[in-house]
Amino acid sequence: MKIVTELIARKDATVIAIMNQEAKEHDFGFLQEVVAMKKLSIIFFGIAVFLGVGLPFYFAPYGFYNGYPELTSFIPISIVLGIGSAVIGVCLAFKLQK
Repeated sequence: MKIVTELIARKDATVIAIMNQEAKEHDFGFLQEVVAMKKLSIIFFGIAVFLGVGLPFYFAPYGFYNGYPELTSFIPISIVLGIGSAVIGVCLAFKLQK
């Protein structure tokens, strides 16, 4: 009877160890997903700042001072793309909160 009890205890310990390992792997996969989403969110916010702020301030003076007013036509497009990138970044940030 003692041998049977010992075998059952070993089997239970093995099952618990396997379950713990699976839980760790699941947590690690979830953490990798969160880190990837944070990186994407930061990238989209960077794109938003570049498109929404950086390019308009570059195109406007360059276009006016150097005689290329057609470059200023990129400003509204750049701002709209910047706002779109910011919206995507905000959506990713809110998805991380869940």
